[in-house]
Amino acid sequence: TYNGAPVTEIYDNAFKNKSITSIIIPEGVTTIGNSAFYYCSSLTSIELPNSLTTIARGAFYGCGSLTSVSIPNSVITIGYGAFGYCDKLDFKECGNAKYIGNKDNEYFALIGITNKNYSTYTIHENTKVIAGFAFSLCTRMTEIVIPETVISICDGAFSNCSSLEKIVIPSSVTTIENDYTFYGC
Repeated sequence: TYNGAPVTEIYDNAFKNKSITSIIIPEGVTTIGNSAFYYCSSLTSIELPNSLTTIARGAFYGCGSLTSVSIPNSVITIGYGAFGYCDKLDFKECGNAKYIGNKDNEYFALIGITNKNYSTYTIHENTKVIAGFAFSLCTRMTEIVIPETVISICDGAFSNCSSLEKIVIPSSVTTIENDYTFYGC
C-alpha cells in the first residue's frame, strides 16, 4: 500500500536507471508503466503478479542482466520494446519470431521477429498476445494468419507492413489496441 491505498500501477519511469537486483511486484498491480524499469541494468530477477494486465512500452528495456521472467496469463498488453535489449533473457524462437511466456506456455507472447526480410511468418499456435510493433516494418510480408488462441494485438503490431494484402483475424481476438496497429499497411 501507498499512503493507505493499494498499489495498482507502477508509474512511468518509476525505477528508471535504478540499481535494483531483484523485485517482487505485489498482487493487485495491474499495470507496469512506460519505461518503469528502463535500464535497470543490475536487475536479475522479477516476479510479476497474476493481477497484471499491462506491461507498457519499454517497461524493462535495457535490463541486460535479467535472465528470466514469467509472464502471467492475465497479461493482455505488451508495449513496444518492453523487453528490448534484455540480452540475457531466454526468448523462445519459432517461425522466425521471438516469444516470451511462462511455465505453462513458453509462447504466450510474440514480442518480435528475428528477421524483417521474410515474406511469410508463422505465429505459434499457443500465442495469446502479439506485442506492440512485433511485425513493424516487415515490408515483404504479404499475408499472415493469426491463430485462434490470440486474444490481443497490441499497438503498432503490423505498422508499416507496406506489402501486407491479407490478414486473417480470428474471433478469439477481443483487443486490437488502436489505430496504429495497421498504420501504413
